[in-house]
Amino acid sequence: MFEAMQSVKCNVGFIFIAVAVVLSQALTVTSVAVPISNCYALDNSSHLFDFSGWVGVPFVYDGKDTDFVIRFCKDVESRSQMGYVDFGRFDKFNYFVAGSGHVDLVQEFYNGDLLNCEHTFDKMGRTAQVNIICGNCLNGQCKGQLGCICNVSYESTCRAIVELAIPCEKPGPRVFEGFTVGFHPRSWEIVYNGMTQLGFEKSHHDFSFSTEQPHVTLYLTAIASHSYLVQKPIVKVFPENGLEVKLSGTGTTGKPPTTLSPSTLLLDWRCVKAHNTPYEVNITIPVEGYEPIEFVLTKMCEFTQNQEGDATKGWAIFGIISCIFMVSSTLFCCGGFIYKTRVERQRGIDALPGMTILSACLETVGGAGQGYSRAEDLNTASVSEVSWERPHTAAQGTWKPSERKYGSICFNCVDFGLESEKTKRNRKLRNNMAHCMGFIILLSLLALAPLCFSAKTFGGGYLYPQFYDHSCPKAKEIVKYILAKAVAKEPRMAASLLRLHFHDCFVKGCDASILLDKSGTIISEKGSNPNRNSARGFEVIDEIKAALEKECPHIVSCADIMALAARDSTVLTGGPNWEVPLGRRDSRGASLSGSNNNIPAPNNTFQTILTKFKLQGMDIVDLVALSGSHTIGNARCTSFRQRLYNQSGNGQPDYTLDQSYAAQLRTNCPRSGGDQNLFFLDFVSPIKFDNSYFKNLLAYKGLLNSDQVLFTKNAVSKELVKKYAYNQELFFQQFAKSMIKMGNISPLTSYRESVVRALRNK
Repeated sequence: MFEAMQSVKCNVGFIFIAVAVVLSQALTVTSVAVPISNCYALDNSSHLFDFSGWVGVPFVYDGKDTDFVIRFCKDVESRSQMGYVDFGRFDKFNYFVAGSGHVDLVQEFYNGDLLNCEHTFDKMGRTAQVNIICGNCLNGQCKGQLGCICNVSYESTCRAIVELAIPCEKPGPRVFEGFTVGFHPRSWEIVYNGMTQLGFEKSHHDFSFSTEQPHVTLYLTAIASHSYLVQKPIVKVFPENGLEVKLSGTGTTGKPPTTLSPSTLLLDWRCVKAHNTPYEVNITIPVEGYEPIEFVLTKMCEFTQNQEGDATKGWAIFGIISCIFMVSSTLFCCGGFIYKTRVERQRGIDALPGMTILSACLETVGGAGQGYSRAEDLNTASVSEVSWERPHTAAQGTWKPSERKYGSICFNCVDFGLESEKTKRNRKLRNNMAHCMGFIILLSLLALAPLCFSAKTFGGGYLYPQFYDHSCPKAKEIVKYILAKAVAKEPRMAASLLRLHFHDCFVKGCDASILLDKSGTIISEKGSNPNRNSARGFEVIDEIKAALEKECPHIVSCADIMALAARDSTVLTGGPNWEVPLGRRDSRGASLSGSNNNIPAPNNTFQTILTKFKLQGMDIVDLVALSGSHTIGNARCTSFRQRLYNQSGNGQPDYTLDQSYAAQLRTNCPRSGGDQNLFFLDFVSPIKFDNSYFKNLLAYKGLLNSDQVLFTKNAVSKELVKKYAYNQELFFQQFAKSMIKMGNISPLTSYRESVVRALRNK
């Protein structure tokens, strides 16, 4: 048995692999993309060794009683007549590191057999460490061979130490370790550890930015001790004409980025010319002494765009001019009114501002009749105390005073049928003031017009985690308390509430419309195909809403309750935590057609599912990450029956479904009947939020067709599945980001919208 295995050392396949490795490393590298597998390492000088072509290659060591077998970057086993003993598997992200001394690289293998090893300090079972020597063994073994095991020793019955010699050939490019580029501070969607991530190493249509997105902000971080090596970025656009790109931010000045203080790279791009295919924006960041950081962003240009800010700038200028006119008109009208009523018919010192008040004070102190006489009174024949004097002219129709003094009692003109000149003047003044105020109001409305046109939710606000800190400070605590009781009573409830939030956001946005019952004007979304006999958890939302109405009436919306419940459901089952942006309002309407058309179905094709995500502003990364929520919860037999019996309409099962797993499923999911029979979406850890869902996809044991196509129908999603299967922390980080992104789908934030006391009929 082992002679056949031993013969693989010198076969033609080995020669082909070695030649391929040499050729791949001999090519000139302008940028460093992350390898297609996790079987790679960086040596002590930061040079990349990519062993993706070696994955699974076996090496056998002939021992006295047993043979030791290493499948490169796969697993380690001890084989004897007594059977196989597993010393661990290579399935973690950072278990391939640089060595020391004569050892160039080190691989770690964990989670082997537990027999006699379950009492170790970490209870991880058997483990193995493979020390890789680039070249030949120290004792001269392996000369002329393409790899062999030099030595096997045991630290204990639970841990093996193996030396493996292989022809590493020349090292790859030198990687600037610790450098990251992401869309958020301290994130690394684009570049991680100096290597460009899949999806950004070249142009990918699935990763394109939409035409409507005018800005992209990138955050750069590096280890502080080496950050001074980072230089100014270089941008190239292909095709050269048609996309206008401008860079700004601290990253363009060459400011050293650090992990505590990331540099920003603001990318402003405008579509000058429409193009059928995406524009490629190649950004290169030179690093002294290392390979440059290079990545590609793609931008769709389905139509041309005006100069950024032209519309807003025009409205702003118009608003400023309107405000100037408004203030000027107000001052003009007020000044004219004062002039007409106070100054127009006064002469000399009497026209000075404040003279009327001063004269009144003097008259009050000195006694009535001792005030300062008005200039017009000096022209009269005599000056006496206040009295009415009939004029000696023939005009007997109007009586008017011949003498008035400041501080004295002033009577209006006595009208004997003819309107006095003063009355006419006052009426004219009132008319002028009315026209003036109307003009001011018109200018005010025009000045405020830009706000009406530019604000998306005028009178509303934006989502932020502290929304209820003052109005209902115990809101989050109440939600978590009631939800914890519900999940403890029924663990499946966590998945149900997570799914409820997803089905709500994909129809009209995250507005709690899925909670609305059927009424005279509402056709409930609960009757749609994705929700009928499937959506659940409404009673828990009702209980939380009732408790919050008692604590702070009419404050917390049902939409925010669902967002908080989804986050807490994830945390309670062992998943990641995140800050939930709050401030949503509740919808007064539902959309049955939207629920039927917008929510991805279990039997949809990959492209259909991706299209439905893109319609909500989500991308392929969000699709794969959010699908990971199927690590908890159940699915009905009717959701995957076609995979067992008639996947393509030819009476044959789905060839991408592991047949032994399919046989188990058929026992409780017959050809007919049993539609409501439940099955775990993740049979490995059905009530624990982890990354075993992605590991199941690697083994072709995804339950739903919509799950397995992530690994079988698209190269980008396949690599994401592998990355999340190897690195749970990476999956958790992206899941949290995608949940926040999904929670921001078209929320109602205007204060004109409502916070209802209850959305369901009880």
